[in-house]
Amino acid sequence: MREKLGELSPLMLASFLVQASNAAITTMIGIVIAQRGGEQSDVSLIAACYALGFVFGCFAAPSQIFRVGLIRAYAAAAAVVTMAIVGLELLEGTLLWAFLRFMMGASIAAVLAISDAWMNSNTPGDLRGRVIAIYSIVLGVGSLASQMIFLVADAETEDLVLMFAIVMNLAVVLVALTSSSPPTIEAPSEKQFRILTITSKTASIGAFVSGFAVVSIISILPFYLTEHGVAGELVAMSLATLYLGRLIFQWPVGSLSDRLDRRTVLVALAAVVAAQMVLMILVGTDDGNIFSGANGPLMQGGAFLFVLLLGGMLFPIYSVASSLAFDRAEGRSMIDISTSLLVLSLIH
Repeated sequence: MREKLGELSPLMLASFLVQASNAAITTMIGIVIAQRGGEQSDVSLIAACYALGFVFGCFAAPSQIFRVGLIRAYAAAAAVVTMAIVGLELLEGTLLWAFLRFMMGASIAAVLAISDAWMNSNTPGDLRGRVIAIYSIVLGVGSLASQMIFLVADAETEDLVLMFAIVMNLAVVLVALTSSSPPTIEAPSEKQFRILTITSKTASIGAFVSGFAVVSIISILPFYLTEHGVAGELVAMSLATLYLGRLIFQWPVGSLSDRLDRRTVLVALAAVVAAQMVLMILVGTDDGNIFSGANGPLMQGGAFLFVLLLGGMLFPIYSVASSLAFDRAEGRSMIDISTSLLVLSLIH
């Protein structure tokens, strides 16, 4: 186990940097638009364009990977992300930002597809749940660290975005210099609609449910809380708490999924998340006062504990679903499985 983690550590660190950069930009966009008097529809449009770009990237990534190889495809995709990040600093306007996020979504899809396929291909089945759990923890640390930035810097701080571009390029350096051998990727002999390579219906449903919920929460929550009078520092803390839940619960859930039927674990996680969503509906628009502490410190603490549990139950759904799907690969292309899961989830 330790040897395998050491081998994959550069790739995990690169994924950490990519996740940190993208998560920070997602939060920044919601806060900046709210501070400038924008509408929730603006945030929703930009989030939708990112999701559309992600789907497009999942369709386009396999052919590029088969043509030029994993490392070159990774470097090219990361370069496009870097250019889009710089564009966020130089350009203004909802439509321009929506286009740039579309480009980021398409390129990050390729980056994550390569990372997921590489990680799963080089991990034996009896370790997969735990290794992917650690991989997910690394991504969670990246998301958590990204929110800490907004505790010390305003979302509109000059040149803040350019720092994320530097971080993205560091990820490319790590992947280029890793000693871990990339898996052999061969194009199928016959053309087929590979993007819907489904190895497990349960895994596919789990990936979709997880992605739908995560994308909705991390895209809209910063704007929603800011609009309801919650200070930027508390907005960042709310997102950080969500990601902290991922860190705390990911390893126990991953370890459990190596010992129990992964389908049972998925059903249990989904049931808890569904119950929490119903509770959020019942609370309604008063949640802004709860998070800001207007209803007392006890209610505020309960709200953050609620978010912690939500992150702890929601994020592991994808990693367990991914492990289940790769367990049943049955000789199919790892890239096809990876891109299929990413299309269904749209979580990164």
